[in-house]
Amino acid sequence: MTQWSFSFITGSLFSLFLPQVPEEDSILFLLFFALALLCTRFRLFAVGILGFVWFQGHIIEQLSWQLPSTLIAKPASFVGQITQRDVFDNQLRLDIQLTSLNDIPIERWRPPKVRLYYKLETPTKSEQFHQGDTLRGILRLKPVRGLLNQHGTNMRLRYFRAHIVATGSLKEIQQHTHTCSVIERQKLEFTHKVQQLLSQQTSASTLRAILLAQRQGLSEAQREQLMKTGTSHLFAISGLHIGILFFFISSLCRWCISPMCFLFRSDKSIVIARSIALMTCCFYVWMIDMPMSAIRALVMLAVWLIIFHGIGTCSKRALLLLTCMVILLFDPFCFLDIGFWLSFGCVSVIFLITSLYQQKPGIAGAFRQIVILQIGLTCVMLPLSVVFFQGASGVSLFVNFIAVPLFSMFLMPLFVLQLGLLSMDINTLSGLVDWLCEGAWAGLKFAATFSWSWLPISHADLCCLLFLFICIATGHFFFQRWQKIAILLIGITPLLLMSVHGEKRQAELHMIDVGQGLSLVVLTASGKVLVYDTGPAYPGGYIAARYSLIPFLHARGIRHIDRLYLSHRDRDHIGGYETLARLFSIDEVIRGPSFGKENGCSPKQIQWAGIELTHIWPRHSRVDNKNDSSCVVMLEIAGKRILFPGDISQAVEQQIESRLSSVDILIAPHHGSRTSSSRQFLEAIRPKVILVSAGANHVYRHPANEVTARYDKLGIPWLNTGDVGHIQVSFSEEKWHLSNYRGDFSFFWFQKL
Repeated sequence: MTQWSFSFITGSLFSLFLPQVPEEDSILFLLFFALALLCTRFRLFAVGILGFVWFQGHIIEQLSWQLPSTLIAKPASFVGQITQRDVFDNQLRLDIQLTSLNDIPIERWRPPKVRLYYKLETPTKSEQFHQGDTLRGILRLKPVRGLLNQHGTNMRLRYFRAHIVATGSLKEIQQHTHTCSVIERQKLEFTHKVQQLLSQQTSASTLRAILLAQRQGLSEAQREQLMKTGTSHLFAISGLHIGILFFFISSLCRWCISPMCFLFRSDKSIVIARSIALMTCCFYVWMIDMPMSAIRALVMLAVWLIIFHGIGTCSKRALLLLTCMVILLFDPFCFLDIGFWLSFGCVSVIFLITSLYQQKPGIAGAFRQIVILQIGLTCVMLPLSVVFFQGASGVSLFVNFIAVPLFSMFLMPLFVLQLGLLSMDINTLSGLVDWLCEGAWAGLKFAATFSWSWLPISHADLCCLLFLFICIATGHFFFQRWQKIAILLIGITPLLLMSVHGEKRQAELHMIDVGQGLSLVVLTASGKVLVYDTGPAYPGGYIAARYSLIPFLHARGIRHIDRLYLSHRDRDHIGGYETLARLFSIDEVIRGPSFGKENGCSPKQIQWAGIELTHIWPRHSRVDNKNDSSCVVMLEIAGKRILFPGDISQAVEQQIESRLSSVDILIAPHHGSRTSSSRQFLEAIRPKVILVSAGANHVYRHPANEVTARYDKLGIPWLNTGDVGHIQVSFSEEKWHLSNYRGDFSFFWFQKL
């Protein structure tokens, strides 16, 4: 069974690394070919092909329904069922499975799912919407859009993983039918009671996050503390929570059953206790709307119980592979989920270490086992953290060494007990729980204050660290004492060479894809960093920089920003400033006059880090129009001239064109709106290329058709982040090279969604 599981998993994993999704005919051919091979001695190879077909078949089915072009950004009638709901301030987010669109029934094995946002008059109205309800109304849809950057969150992949094919707004509700079953209604009443009970606690937001997977109540500062200390896993309903609950309930059941030992044999009482605990865990996961991380943990627990009580013996490797295959069968897209790799990486390390290092008797032996486990988990989580989050926590080893046992053996059981007592109107432990939550946050806040609490690690550094780790592991298991020292020196060599010689750098300009907004990063050959604007922020807590600009800086190993320009006071340009200021040290912040302070962009020339910076506009500290008060900056890098004009209009263009000569790269003024990019201005500066930062299918429709027609008529090539994603310009003494995410940095099919 182990070989079959491994073969199936390998075939599915291979599907991730294809440059594009195969045609449906090719998948059908492979399916029949695999079925034929099952009758031969090449059965393992056939199972691998079946794993490949299983994964690719679901991808093709998911991509087979696309939003008709005639309905993009147009009002359309719909009928659908609510599958998930979330509330952010006065905005309701609904995931709806469509059964008809524009009065045309949708007949599919898996109906398409859309994510809609609905503005509420009051937050309490959100309680009228429940999972399973049927809605009829008017919506406005657009294709799934996500930020496309070299580093950061790929929202298109997240939507694909959640089977969401379009996003939009719910304009009107014509009919709302409560169609939930009796069981669902009981669940809603129970969860509503739990919410009311938790609201009595001072630490309600913390308890909701830990017990109900509702993290909306956590502040931005608390989220950053979790990231810096490497303790986010404690607030995600996953294997740790399910394992603690299972152990707690099974132990309680065995204690209750033990007086009735004359009715049951000892082994039967264990089966009964564990069965009750498993059912309790299933009820808990169902109550919190079944997050995928919790379902994976349940599957692994159920497989372990079936094997342990059915087969009797099974190796840890076989258990892990079988569980992975079962998860793949009911969730084919699990390989696209970061949580899958993190949870299975941790479980694999635990199995490996407990196999290699047998626990010695006594407290000292248990302590040694915990230390080895924590070090092993940290070593494995380091590369995963760098790949997915562009950095690693420098204090996670020490914080988790205290936090995980404390959380597992004390806090989580206490929280569950407190929830049970609250349901019986007993508030005995409320004060203690609140005090412990405040103490835990105080400890995390203290740990996050260290300058090395979060370490941005570049991919080059990651490769060196992985090489060092492989050398250490190889030397430990396969070589003698003096040979180990030699292997260690070989592993350290790349790190020493990088520290002495450094990385070979060239000046680069990066237009980060932040959606409808602007954020530019200039990296100089000497290692200095200039940032011009920080992207948008929206009500409800969405800050684009958190998913785009900040991961990019972390992936480049940047912890310090030398110059930060805030062009003007529009939220689509400065939305990420506060978050950026908390995570990075900034030498100098240059603001325009729209901030009500001194004009930091008054005309002058600056020689900085091998770059000539020219402040061109505004001339005065008072400009009536906020957009026209944008900082206009000219940069000259390796003899190439780049103009950053902010959101200026044609009126300002006329005033500054006489002071400008030709430019090589123009950042489109005001995202290419019709109020900017006049023909006279373009003819005066004669740009070789224009870069536009705008959101795809955004309500503002930037860049305007008449403006892009003007670009085309003048023969000026242009690129829009809404189409191609992250844009990079690399400068050398002789020339400059332009590249973009879609054309140059997307190698696998899931990067091209």
